[in-house]
Amino acid sequence: PQETHQLKRVNGIIKTHLTKLASELRLSWVDLLPLALTRIRTTPHSKTGLTPFELLYGRPYLLTHLPEGEAPPLAGYLPLFSLLRSLLREHADRDLPQPTDDEGPTRPLAPGDQVLLKTLSPCPLQPRWTGPHRVILTTPTAAKLLGHEPWYHLTQLKRAPPDHSYRSTLTGPTKLTITRTPLSPIPE
Repeated sequence: PQETHQLKRVNGIIKTHLTKLASELRLSWVDLLPLALTRIRTTPHSKTGLTPFELLYGRPYLLTHLPEGEAPPLAGYLPLFSLLRSLLREHADRDLPQPTDDEGPTRPLAPGDQVLLKTLSPCPLQPRWTGPHRVILTTPTAAKLLGHEPWYHLTQLKRAPPDHSYRSTLTGPTKLTITRTPLSPIPE
């Protein structure tokens, strides 16, 4: 039963290829059968990426000679294509912004900086940024954080807001003054 199913499937594929080729080339199916079989044998499989010919012979299918007949009239279009390409190039050079020397916005981070790490798949009612985390190594595009194995792209990081501590002093029996002072640096 399985072989019958496979045989029906292959026959359907051959019939489809023969129908397409017959409508394109207007030849009989007897003349088109070798061409249809060649198309089937040289079409890569979606999962493996290999053709049946490659699986059988261990190398890709090569045409030994090109089919005879008139070459397509592309040579007549080449001057037009060249003209269109030069016009597009002129337009691009004139109207598109010119590249600058800098490589875009720089977000310099240095080892020791405190950053927040973006949560890539946030849960509802959970913070989108975690941290602060300490930067231990940097490149122009990525940073490595203390206690984290992977490197993170700079688009996933942002500087942590500065931490502050609050100090209160009693200035009267019912009066309290609260002042904000920066925290001392985190010990290494």
